Amino acid sequence: MEDTVDVNQLMKDLRDRNVSVRRTAAKELAGADERAVYPLINALKDDNPGVQDAAMRSLVSIGGQVVAYMILPLLREDSFLRNTAMLILKDIGVPSVGLLYPLLTDKDDDVRKFALDLLGDIRETVEPGRILPLLKDPNANVRASAVRAVGILVPDGVLDTLIDCLKDEEWVSFAALETLAVIKDDRAVGPIAKLLEDQSLTLRLAAVESLGAIGSGKASEALFEHVRKSEGMEQSEAIKSLVQTGVTPSMSAVYDLLLELVQNGAWEEKAIAIRGLVDLRDVNAIPIIVDVAGSLDESIPDEEEQVVMIKGALKEFGETEAYGEILSDRGTRFKGRVIAAELAGETRSMSAVPTLIKCLTEDMRDVKRACAMALGMIGTPEAVEALMKVVDDLEGHVRKAAIIGLGHTGDKKAFDKLFGQLEAEEYDDILEATVKSLIAIDARKLYSQMDSLPSRVKSSVARSSSDLEVLLTLAGDEDPSVVLAALSGLGGLKDQKAVDRVLEAAGSFDPELRRTATMALSGMPVKVKDVLPLLQDKDMWVRLHAARILGQLGSEDMLRHLEPMIRDCDVPVVLAAIESMAAIGGREAFALLSRAEEHDDERVRAAATKAIERM
Repeated sequence: MEDTVDVNQLMKDLRDRNVSVRRTAAKELAGADERAVYPLINALKDDNPGVQDAAMRSLVSIGGQVVAYMILPLLREDSFLRNTAMLILKDIGVPSVGLLYPLLTDKDDDVRKFALDLLGDIRETVEPGRILPLLKDPNANVRASAVRAVGILVPDGVLDTLIDCLKDEEWVSFAALETLAVIKDDRAVGPIAKLLEDQSLTLRLAAVESLGAIGSGKASEALFEHVRKSEGMEQSEAIKSLVQTGVTPSMSAVYDLLLELVQNGAWEEKAIAIRGLVDLRDVNAIPIIVDVAGSLDESIPDEEEQVVMIKGALKEFGETEAYGEILSDRGTRFKGRVIAAELAGETRSMSAVPTLIKCLTEDMRDVKRACAMALGMIGTPEAVEALMKVVDDLEGHVRKAAIIGLGHTGDKKAFDKLFGQLEAEEYDDILEATVKSLIAIDARKLYSQMDSLPSRVKSSVARSSSDLEVLLTLAGDEDPSVVLAALSGLGGLKDQKAVDRVLEAAGSFDPELRRTATMALSGMPVKVKDVLPLLQDKDMWVRLHAARILGQLGSEDMLRHLEPMIRDCDVPVVLAAIESMAAIGGREAFALLSRAEEHDDERVRAAATKAIERM
């Protein structure tokens, strides 16, 4: 026990009216001895969840057989205390094991079950021989827990025992199926397959799921036979498990069933069926799968993820003529054509190049843009020639896609064409795309002509380049906007020259330069002595970013420099200091944050409380 822990005072604090005092006491008693165990167990019944959580963590921290012994009675309490007790006993681990064995013969069915569950969770030092007799327990719930525990503790020697449990009551049979699915022994396939003839639909579905998890060739054959004999929801579940085991071209009989799921199933079913169709390697399914992707709205996060999944699956087909055919079909919804163009590019589909070039002349902007990007990925001479013509397109989105595409090709023939666009380009994002493509094609040639470029282009170069010498040169430019962009660029570099130049700017009289420089320093290898003066800066944003840098440095020594920031006159600075304290962590940070909970500003108090909870 640490000398600094005043156990008697902390135990008194556990009864204080102030929630923050009780929570702090419960937390700090983690460093106490067994005297604190009983008061902490009482604190598990506190009205405040934060106090309950702190008490639970402290009991785990004290640990040992004494805590485990005193926690055991809670297994007979209400569900909250029972679950809390199980978490504590599990985290205490090995010292709990010997105390749990007597509970295996307890008169209470639930207590026997809880003991089995805990022994299965703890695993270490548990004697399997103590568990095996409970496979014959009169209570089905206890037998089910014994099955799971046996599967965890002795998976190599109990296959026949688990197979016998398949004949037990339904609930025990479920547990055996679940355990056999984890063990994945091919010898269990036959006995599990027999359950596919059982009268209970629930049991048949569980057997289907277990076969899918085992995933062997024998499991696949059993599922394939069941797919052909079953119907409705059961057939759908069997198809899902079959796909999990791996559909082979010899199972072409399930093709129509998979198509039906793709077209009419719920999303989960569609995803599984798409996986199966990809396994079958039938390119005739590609237009249907692309159409499903084209029906989704990528502005909705969930549907965006679904499109990504579908495209990832379709890429497994590799290069195929199907994407060019889909693009040529004006009956396909335009989003589907866009996805087909993207896939043609990502799979480097040479056969699609003529169609991609042709589609650059049509009216649909998104299709043209996707085709331009695809041609850039494919990068044939014909693709480069076509993209150089599109650089003059009046539609900005299409022009930008062509410029990015040329950058992907790296073809030096495109350099002069793109360089000639720099001064004329009116849109900043397209200008930046042009600069990035020029850097990708021939960075040295671009940098050699830097002096002739207008400030707007130099700023774009500074935002796009990672070349140390170029950025240092631009950081000395006469135009302030160029300097600001160059300082931001230097912030991503670790070289001492870059650090020195940014620190120089951090001492400027210009507040905007100081702000930009301080933000740049957050990603650089700086020393504490370089940051400390910035904590006293007149500008709020400089102080704020400086406080964040101290948090990134991560040492507890930083806390003494952050402590005065809690009294800063600007709330955003105080909030940044709280973030940094929480990131550093430790007892001293906890104490400082507890003081911040007494701050005059409600936002600061709330931030401090959240930070403490996270810690």
